[in-house]
This record gives sequence, structure tokens and C-alpha cells, in this order.
Amino acid sequence: FTDALIGMRNQYTYSPTERYEHIYLNDNFYTWQCLDGVEKGLADVDRCHYVQVAEDLYLFVWREKIIPTLGVILIDLQQMRTDGKIMGYQGSDFGALSNFPVGASAKILNVTRHQE
Repeated sequence: FTDALIGMRNQYTYSPTERYEHIYLNDNFYTWQCLDGVEKGLADVDRCHYVQVAEDLYLFVWREKIIPTLGVILIDLQQMRTDGKIMGYQGSDFGALSNFPVGASAKILNVTRHQE
């Protein structure tokens, strides 16, 4: 596990119409908001884990509360890209599963380091 992403504020563009912002808050939580797209205006704080795989390459795993899903992506800060998938239920229908790939271009907006 790593704390290298904590304090980082990134923008992810998944398509010309889908854009999100992530802020990695602490060892266990991150916050997101949809800037453009079908979830525009929505935001939440979810549990997460960060694992450093290599220099500037991170495995990011999160669990969403609104729609019960698990996301797993690689964040590549050298290539400024992400790639992964989201798995879980389709909305509130716990009898239907969802499993789809995701990927985005990444942009670091800023990094805030808190004093101890």
C-alpha cells in the first residue's frame, strides 16, 4: 500500500462528454464529482485502497455506495492514463450484474500535503 496519491487532485476524461474529478483524501477514502456527463453534479466519498505497482503506476481499488460496485484501475502518471474495470450490480437490480471496462486520460490539477 502507498500514501503517494493522498492529497492529489486529478481530472479524468473518459470521453468527450464524460469528465470526473478525484481527490485522494487519506488511506481509506477518496472523493469524486462528475464535471460533465450523465452524472453531472453528483459527488460522493467512497472507501478505497492504493497500491504502488511501479514508479508513477498505481493500482486504485474503490467501492461505491450509490450503486454497489467495485472499481479496479491502474493509474499511470507517466502516460497520464487509466485503465481498468467496474463490476457490480446494475442499479438497484441485485439480480443483474454489470461488468465493463473503463479508461481515461488523466490530468493532475494540484497536490496538497497537510502538515503533521
